[in-house]
Amino acid sequence: MSLVIAGWIGLVFLVAGFARGYSGFGFSAVTVVGLSFVVSPATAVATAILLEIAASLFQARSVFRDVDWRNTMVLLAGGLVGNPVGVWILQIAPETALKAAVYAFLLMVAAVLTFIRPLRIELSGSAWFAVALGAGIVNGATALSGLFIVAVMTIAGIAPARLRATLVAYFFFSDLYAAGLLGWRGMIGAEVLWQTLYALPLVGIGIVIGSRRFLGASDAQFRRATLALLTALSLVGLSILLCNQM
Repeated sequence: MSLVIAGWIGLVFLVAGFARGYSGFGFSAVTVVGLSFVVSPATAVATAILLEIAASLFQARSVFRDVDWRNTMVLLAGGLVGNPVGVWILQIAPETALKAAVYAFLLMVAAVLTFIRPLRIELSGSAWFAVALGAGIVNGATALSGLFIVAVMTIAGIAPARLRATLVAYFFFSDLYAAGLLGWRGMIGAEVLWQTLYALPLVGIGIVIGSRRFLGASDAQFRRATLALLTALSLVGLSILLCNQM
């Protein structure tokens, strides 16, 4: 590995860690997009999943009291039901078109939320399960469930601390399950493990910096940063999909 590639990978891990520490989401999206320029997509995804688990453990103590455990369990349950549906959709529909549709939807949500205030409503149990089911379908078809959940929680006006903590808990359990599946299929090899070990201190530094920024941010600042991250990830995703078609 050249110094340029090693430096790029290190920068990706720092930025992804910062996003995770500040907002609770965006880690996998930043990691997979950034690493895909220098490693295979399968390696990037497997590395991102292992680091998501480590990041959740790193943040566990600071977010535990703010986690909405009931809704976290609902999200996980809905994911178990929705994921097979999403996989079925993936099998019958073009993956590129599905991802483009989701990115476009998220970009539209971010644009709308930029100009209107969140609804600040308390979602019922059935509404949360509908969100969870939708997230599971999106995850099975495109692996973008985190961004979908963030969009809905932002629309509902969920308090920043609760949003961030619930996402951290959700990602821990869902990625633990995903890591088990990857290990069972033999997709976690030496390259993934070494890359994960190299990333851990850099991700940790990014999370610490991002967490400190979160503690000093107002609700309005957090909302603006979340919308900016959501918009950036959507635009990057759409750009990459467009370039791949050219």
